[in-house]
Amino acid sequence: MKKITFLVVLLISSSIIFAQNDDHKLVFSANAGFSLVGGLIGGSSIDSDVTYSSYSIPAFQVNADYGIAKFFSAGVGVSYQMMGMNYTDYGVNADNFSTDIKRLNIGLRALFHYANSGRLDMYSGVRLGTTIWGIDVDGNIEGYDYNDYILFDNATTFAPQLILFGFRGYFTENLGANFEIGIGAPHFLSAGLTYRL
Repeated sequence: MKKITFLVVLLISSSIIFAQNDDHKLVFSANAGFSLVGGLIGGSSIDSDVTYSSYSIPAFQVNADYGIAKFFSAGVGVSYQMMGMNYTDYGVNADNFSTDIKRLNIGLRALFHYANSGRLDMYSGVRLGTTIWGIDVDGNIEGYDYNDYILFDNATTFAPQLILFGFRGYFTENLGANFEIGIGAPHFLSAGLTYRL
């Protein structure tokens, strides 16, 4: 009798835990994320004698995930980020020099959901994508050709990401907030808003 009671409780619990993908098949997310590339450029320096500034905006992204099974969803994601460096008083051969970097990341997502309820959705997964780089250099330095040193100018690179942990918490039946921690492009930490249908 104890075994039957335990099995009944387990079955009811599992149907509640994984019910979210049955009720809401499609989830849209809009996030802002912090990337390793942006952090390195934002905190880099070339020489203490050069006046230097840098910028890096968060990686803005939009994701759409579709629930295929109770515990699995597949989707797509698009991310865009800009960053750059500006040098003034660069030296004898140049006064001002700047580099602007843009990257567009497009990927497919596979998420495994666990411990879901009507208001909370936790998941882990992978994202396989590609990053399209664009690099613009403004300035002229005698004897320097940036094409010799910049590998990703107008290049496309493979960009995998392991999504270690993510969660979506809902304020209403459809609207909520999300958070992700990942390794790889386009971000290692992101947060934003979620809407589910």
